[in-house]
Amino acid sequence: MASNKFKRTGKPQAEVVKTAVRSKMIMLQDTRFLRHWMPIIGLATLFATINIANHHYGEQTIVQIDKTRSLLKDLHAESQTANARLSKLSMQSSVARRAKELGLIELTQPPRQIPIGDGR
Repeated sequence: MASNKFKRTGKPQAEVVKTAVRSKMIMLQDTRFLRHWMPIIGLATLFATINIANHHYGEQTIVQIDKTRSLLKDLHAESQTANARLSKLSMQSSVARRAKELGLIELTQPPRQIPIGDGR
């Protein structure tokens, strides 16, 4: 005779109910587990986020310090160049040369005071 292919060959109904009750209890235990550990997990996540943000801020600050230091070196070199140029231009020989180009002559006698009015 042929075998019945449509016959139910699963677990008995009582075993299915027991399995459902066990899974429900596991779910209840899981929610208790989550309720207990959720604040700790949240706090750890907050600390990790703060740590990442602090690291990012520190790297940005270092990059900004390097840029500022480089700019300071450039400005210092420019200042030294301008100072040397001013020192060279303000030397007496340079001033005399530029005055000669303008048609001015350097005094050979010391300046004297011109009396005005009643001779004081």
